[in-house]
Amino acid sequence: MLVIDVPAPSRTEDRYEFRCRIRMRRTPVQRLLRRRPPRQRLRRHSVPGTVRFGFTTTGPAIDHHPIWDSFYPLFYLTRNGGPLFDTGHREATIRFEYPVSATVRDFFVHRAREMGTELSVTAATTHATFDDRGSDRHVLAFGGGKDSRMLLGALRELGLDPLIVTTGAENVPDLPEASVTKAVDGVLADRLMPALMLRGRHMYVGGGLGEAHRQDPWQQYYDVCSPVPMAAMSRMLASVGLGTQLHVPTALLPYNVTQDILFQRYPELYRHQLSVPDGKHSEKNLHVSLCRYHHAIALEPQCTDELFVALLGEFLARQTEQPQPFGTRGHREGFHREMRAIIHRHRDEQLFATVRDRVPDHWAGDWIDYIHTYVDPEPYPPGFLDICSHYARPIEEAPADARLWRIRP
Repeated sequence: MLVIDVPAPSRTEDRYEFRCRIRMRRTPVQRLLRRRPPRQRLRRHSVPGTVRFGFTTTGPAIDHHPIWDSFYPLFYLTRNGGPLFDTGHREATIRFEYPVSATVRDFFVHRAREMGTELSVTAATTHATFDDRGSDRHVLAFGGGKDSRMLLGALRELGLDPLIVTTGAENVPDLPEASVTKAVDGVLADRLMPALMLRGRHMYVGGGLGEAHRQDPWQQYYDVCSPVPMAAMSRMLASVGLGTQLHVPTALLPYNVTQDILFQRYPELYRHQLSVPDGKHSEKNLHVSLCRYHHAIALEPQCTDELFVALLGEFLARQTEQPQPFGTRGHREGFHREMRAIIHRHRDEQLFATVRDRVPDHWAGDWIDYIHTYVDPEPYPPGFLDICSHYARPIEEAPADARLWRIRP
């Protein structure tokens, strides 16, 4: 079992940082297992002795509040991607050296269980709440890739003009009005918290169909990229006095559809899309490139034809020669299924010549061409679905013989 000690954070006008100490406390069963010969012991991944997370900003002064002192560390420590996950440790005690909100504590104890961890929290309690509901602003947690750029275009088209908050100036070379922060650790929690702490009436997060796919325990991005858990978090925030509503409108779109909308409808925003560094030898580069290829969008300079062919061959080898254990990264099932379907659709074309004979027929999938409206039947803001419908139809309108795959929202 892991024991995590959380001292009071460093809070200034331009910095919000936590430093937590982690150690392992062995249960009686674990102590017994330690007596086995080395080759018989259960193997676990190591955990760091200390973790740091938080952010700095050169923008407006950070609006600190006791609720954030409860929310931020529990959000970071309990979710997939935090120090509890992919380590083999499924029990933890978090000990705070300052009072925390009982409402926030109970929410994240339950959420940790959804993600496969039994968690207890030791702390004095505070009954602090926000004394107002926040502002009427719309806030966009902006990553610089296709999801957030397409979402920005749609929000602007609908007259909402969101405040853009991003981690890293490289994400916004074309958006000088954006508020830029610097993450201490670079994890997703450090990228979302600056936007959430602005306490807008509505906050938007990018994401796609794969991240909204539910698995048990929850996969890595489900808690922050699916409408269902984000609605639950909105209700929890409302119970401590904050009226922010959290939205993931793009969760109902396959990634290639998002890419197509960005390219066709918002070309100025598309020009600065930063999904992956140019020339990077990675599966993500292949995924983005396949989405572009599917809609006749140029691959270069992100991916040359030679790199595309090499990545394609490696992907086929992995997908056809060995099983794909996803673990906490179950969102990748959506990525892989979409990549397979696009490859199958275009396998007779020149760039696919080296792999076409190895592409299985069962990779075919018409679902990549449809809006998966069942994920969020009434996405916010109103009008977003109308924009999407110019580029794809609801999956409910698919022909009876279409090869469809639906996620579990």
